[in-house]
Amino acid sequence: MATTGQRRDNAQERVARDDGKAPIRRSGRVGTTRKVSPRRQGRPARAPFRASQLLLPRLQLPLLLAATALALLFAWQVRQPLTLTLGGPDDAPYLTGFHEPEIAPDTGQPFRWTRDRSTIILPGFGATDAELRLHLQGSRPPGAPPLTATIGIGDMSPRAISLVAEPTVHTFPVPAAAFRDGGLTVSSASPTYRPAGDRRDLGVVATRVELRDAGGAVGLIAPPLRTLGVALLAALCAYGTVALALRSPLSGAVAGWATAAAFVTFALGPRSILTLYAPGLAPLIGIGTLVTLGVAAGLWWLRPRAGWEVSERALGGAALIAEANALALLIGMRHPQYRSSDLMLNVHRLEFVQRGEWIFTLALPGPRALEAPYPPLFYAAMLPFAAIIPDKALLVELCATLIIAVGALLTFALARRLTGADAPALWAAGIYAILPITYNLASAGNFANLFGQGVATIYLVALILTWGRWTRPAVAAALTIGLTLALLGHFGVFLSLGATLPLLVLALLVRGREGGPQALALLGSFLVALALSWALYYRFHDALLLGHLRDFLGGETNARGGAIAEASLAARFRSEGANLLLWWGWPALPLALAGANLLRRTLPSAPLTLALTWLATALPFFLAALVAGLSVRFQIFVGPALAAAGGWALWQIWRVHRLIGPLVALAIGGFWLWQSLAYWADRVLHAYH
Repeated sequence: MATTGQRRDNAQERVARDDGKAPIRRSGRVGTTRKVSPRRQGRPARAPFRASQLLLPRLQLPLLLAATALALLFAWQVRQPLTLTLGGPDDAPYLTGFHEPEIAPDTGQPFRWTRDRSTIILPGFGATDAELRLHLQGSRPPGAPPLTATIGIGDMSPRAISLVAEPTVHTFPVPAAAFRDGGLTVSSASPTYRPAGDRRDLGVVATRVELRDAGGAVGLIAPPLRTLGVALLAALCAYGTVALALRSPLSGAVAGWATAAAFVTFALGPRSILTLYAPGLAPLIGIGTLVTLGVAAGLWWLRPRAGWEVSERALGGAALIAEANALALLIGMRHPQYRSSDLMLNVHRLEFVQRGEWIFTLALPGPRALEAPYPPLFYAAMLPFAAIIPDKALLVELCATLIIAVGALLTFALARRLTGADAPALWAAGIYAILPITYNLASAGNFANLFGQGVATIYLVALILTWGRWTRPAVAAALTIGLTLALLGHFGVFLSLGATLPLLVLALLVRGREGGPQALALLGSFLVALALSWALYYRFHDALLLGHLRDFLGGETNARGGAIAEASLAARFRSEGANLLLWWGWPALPLALAGANLLRRTLPSAPLTLALTWLATALPFFLAALVAGLSVRFQIFVGPALAAAGGWALWQIWRVHRLIGPLVALAIGGFWLWQSLAYWADRVLHAYH
């Protein structure tokens, strides 16, 4: 047994070995010699692994992408039946060669007639043994021969079936080999006939298509490559854009995982539309990422040169909010189920301008079909890009979306000027981006209106940011040109600015000596811009405008005038109030009023007076809509001022308590966001305007 001294000597020798040194003599004893590698002698001790290292891009990105791919793979193992009701609200993206939907008068069943050749695409089901059921009916005039149709399923040999006048379910087994990238193509070929008094050539009545798993034992069902690729691209872009714009790997990780979770959630639900839409999502996500990073880099470059006091992270956050606003609009407008009556109207107006037709009017909807001037500035702005983007519908949507995204950035700048802080400015930009009125106009295809409102926003924000310099010739000339363009942007904006600018002049005159010279400069600029807009365009509609003025004085300004006159004041107030809450969102009005009052008491200034006057114009516009039915879309016209006041209110709520304040502010903002996105999704998926 070793003595205490021997144990002490052995321990000292082990310490010496661990240090990479040769053993030394202890108490007359020599330890065993061992050579230490020179490479190990200079190696520093390895630091312990920390959980925060998982946020490093070299670890986080592979983990995020691998988890996304595995989650989608597991989601596709959930075998979900696919049912498509032909003639229903969601069938159009899957069909080719069908007539318009109809409703059976006796049963109320929606259906569609096929043409001589028709195709149904069922994407995203997954390659597995399945069963296809077609609900068909072979209606024919009395005495006509029996109808035979040929059904093609994937690459399988076509199969002839006999159809009778009664609705019949035809069942077909589908092997896994018939699927292509998880999707199935079903085609129909049949003779047609033309009923008396009908121009259509009618084939087969189709009411429903069902695709179900056959229940056999199969291996793993792979998700479609296009869906998997887009999901990985979206997660990667979300992580990279947010991490770079906010200079925060943690924020990037949250964005990346949230995006992946959204794709997995859709994959667990009706995955056919996700698969169908995936190729269209890829360019939106990729280009949106590049543009956002470019805008953020440009703002960072301008920051020191322009002397901005705003932080780089706040500028990156503003760029992200603008991107999210633009992507939400474009993803909805490019969705296969999005349909808007006025979209093609804008396309036709663009074609008019390309042919040199600059003067035209638009008949307002309603039984009276009143006409309104329709300034062509929106279409003139698109002319330089028409040769680059041949798809005119896409060009219209892109230009309108761009001006809205610029509005989000300008709202950030406005709120930053009024409050002097980054956080309330970001809240304001976020509020502007989720106002439901923007999505309402986009769903209806009122893109010229959105463009005009955007030009007015640029002018009014520039007016406030240049306060105190309006008397300088260069600034006065630039503001006059901007106001002229805003007056020519849209007739509704012309009316809005025609009421707002005089109110701004009065608000400045009330401030006395400080506001007097600026008020005179603004009044002169307004009169010059008014004369220019009349000379350039509105003089061609003198008779029309005078007629509208007479209607307005008589209480009948548009097609709603008759209905408004018949309703009681209480009913009219309820109707307009409901529209106000719908198009602003329920938190908007209390937050705006509270924020405006707090700003007035704590941060009074001339620019604040201008912004609050701008916001206050909502009241006379609301009264005009209430009394005479005059609608100028004031809900979006005052949007930036409303958002600036609401952003300040939310920031004050955030600061009330370290825990409760942020929770309440996030709850209000989150509910508002959910309300707007749900409204937009419903308009895209289930509405035609």
